[in-house]
Amino acid sequence: MISLILFFIFLVALFFVQSAKFRVFGVVLTFLFLVITIFNYTAYFYTGHFLNLSLINLLAISLEGAPMMSFWREILIVVLVLVCVVLFCIMLWQRLKRRENSIKFCAILAIASYILAIVFNPLTKSCVEIFQILNPKYHKEARAMLQKYIVKPKINPNFKNKNIVYIYLESFSRDFTTEFVGLTPNINALTNRLDFTNINQLSGVWGGASVTIEGLFASQCAFPFGFFRKPKKGENTVAEAKKVNFPTKISCATQILQDQGYYTYFIKGAPLNYQRTKELLSNQNYNETKGFDELKNQGAKSKNEWGVDDDEMFEFAWRDFERLSQRGDKFIQVVLNVGMHVPNGFISKSCENLAFPYNEKMLKAVHCTDYLVGKFIGKIRSSQYGKNTIIVIQSDHLMPYTFTDIKDENLEDSKLFFTILDDDIAGVQKVENYGSSLDTFTTFLGYIGVIDKMNLGRNILKIPSINSEQDIRYIYNTAISSFDDLDYKER
Repeated sequence: MISLILFFIFLVALFFVQSAKFRVFGVVLTFLFLVITIFNYTAYFYTGHFLNLSLINLLAISLEGAPMMSFWREILIVVLVLVCVVLFCIMLWQRLKRRENSIKFCAILAIASYILAIVFNPLTKSCVEIFQILNPKYHKEARAMLQKYIVKPKINPNFKNKNIVYIYLESFSRDFTTEFVGLTPNINALTNRLDFTNINQLSGVWGGASVTIEGLFASQCAFPFGFFRKPKKGENTVAEAKKVNFPTKISCATQILQDQGYYTYFIKGAPLNYQRTKELLSNQNYNETKGFDELKNQGAKSKNEWGVDDDEMFEFAWRDFERLSQRGDKFIQVVLNVGMHVPNGFISKSCENLAFPYNEKMLKAVHCTDYLVGKFIGKIRSSQYGKNTIIVIQSDHLMPYTFTDIKDENLEDSKLFFTILDDDIAGVQKVENYGSSLDTFTTFLGYIGVIDKMNLGRNILKIPSINSEQDIRYIYNTAISSFDDLDYKER
């Protein structure tokens, strides 16, 4: 608000500046201020934050390969707003050039008010904080605290040796199961499970777990990850951001399971190259990976803008579950769906005849996902391999509901969905312990008895999450920019 008031003073002062060249310069400054301000508030409207590393990460890794026409409404709005800005500047110049009155020192007032408007603009504060995050030397204390929280996993070889199916649901907020009557009947009806009711996206951190690839990494490696770093000399910052390497000095969940004899498998309907998923899977040494191209080569026919439809993808996952189970070796099957991808989600063909309880497109996609997940899990649990299989369901990240047609304030403060299904669990047991994106896979590994701590993750069944620690924001932001020299230390 202060920034806008100062900008208004700048505009008024322009009308009383004598120099015509200064007035032209003032119109250019007006255009720049309006563009950066509109950009910043647009980011806030859609993400809940002004410009931050999360948005930069999104632009750096998510635009390439994305079906941009899915967001035609948002693109059209941006274009129209820019047109309005240009028209405003033209009108401003038409008014300015007809002004003949001038007041002494108004040029100084205009410059001073404009500089202060920039100083107080939220974008300036964002840029300063981004600079500090990308330059860890400016918060050495946070780096020291970070090293205290990082824990090298200590493996317990005597754990529950069951096969694992770990399902990540695209943008599946917990409120879908609690605030929308009849929306998720199949997931709500699942029994023999631990139902975690207080899992939060990373507290106070810019990015690190807010898009799919970040959510996967945060869960499996118990660490926030950003795809943007301080550029080296001569580099194009955004282009080089996509070349940031995944860390190799910390242990991740699937690698730990692989070391314990598990065969690691990953499947999703979208292309593996999108958001560098293939690099992540290679970094974690997955034995078998499948995405859009692989499923298409195996006969997948039904597809949407983001990849193979969920009904076909889950069918392929079921066939591979049977194949892996028949081999007799331990395995973990990681499954990622795409049906609830913004802006509108997708309705698979096998869902077209469902009785949808809501008319919004995204809520129909949620209902379809519930049906397909319930069907997939039902097949597993009723099969001869069901009792030897533990199933986990979790959100990859919260739904950015402002991009959708859902108008419900409940989603604004929603939790992540996280539940563990095992025949050894009696009924449905609610777990209200506080946790974050970094704690989910660590908690699961704690449940089966492998580890209780991993990097920044904690088994919240036994140990409090660090997500509620004081100044955790600075620790997380430091973690995002510290991969090159991360190291396990004796505690």
